[in-house]
Amino acid sequence: GFGWQCSAMGTRCTQYSIRLIQNCSTLMVGMAPMASFKKDGDNYTSCGWYMSCRYGNLYSQRGAFNKHYVGRTCNTDGTVIGVQLKDGELSFSVIGVDMGVAFRALPNADQMYPAFDMYEHNCEFEFL
Repeated sequence: GFGWQCSAMGTRCTQYSIRLIQNCSTLMVGMAPMASFKKDGDNYTSCGWYMSCRYGNLYSQRGAFNKHYVGRTCNTDGTVIGVQLKDGELSFSVIGVDMGVAFRALPNADQMYPAFDMYEHNCEFEFL
């Protein structure tokens, strides 16, 4: 069946970039603490801080839900999305354009990992 059934976590780091390859219209990109992250189901409102590739809006465990941020879709195949966590602030870039600080007062960087939620199980992207 379909649904928010696929989540993934990367190796701990404070910044990373991905390139969308295909089927990433519902991909959520962000950072999350490993301790409460679940592999099955969704995390975008319960564990971590995310930007939706569908609308460029924000979601988080602290109550952000569909909060305006980028103001346009950013899920076209080939789109490069950057994520940076610095001094407790999480920022995103889309195709090299810094979108500014999305979230403040995040946990220590040594507790945070790249995190992804996918509605479509066949989403493909690569780390750069």
